[in-house]
Amino acid sequence: MSVYSMTGYANATADAAAPPQNTSGAAQQHSTAPSGAAASVAVELRSVNGRFLDLNLRLPDELRALEPALRERLTAAFRRGKIELRINIRGEAEAALPAVQPDQLNHLLHLDETVRGWMPQAAALSVHEILQWCKK
Repeated sequence: MSVYSMTGYANATADAAAPPQNTSGAAQQHSTAPSGAAASVAVELRSVNGRFLDLNLRLPDELRALEPALRERLTAAFRRGKIELRINIRGEAEAALPAVQPDQLNHLLHLDETVRGWMPQAAALSVHEILQWCKK
């Protein structure tokens, strides 16, 4: 199929349930989704007219190994233009808010006070940063 316009946008999302748990003791396959949880993959492709081919891939760390193959396929499909490919993976466990424990918050508050004692110009922690810390 010939492409006549270099400006375009496409996106697709696929949801998949995690494979069933293997209780027989046999080796399990590796999955990026948490066991027993569903996963979602979102792919977005944008193109803008350009004289040369300029590929920009934004991939999660789990998919970095696919970058050479993706570049090869995009190079075969497009001759020119600025092409941006984004892929996002989201597991059900990532969508849930972490259970914040008081001892975690007390420890984080102590660390924050210690750092700000040494470096008064340091910025206060945001709610997002606190929730990321509590996920660990």
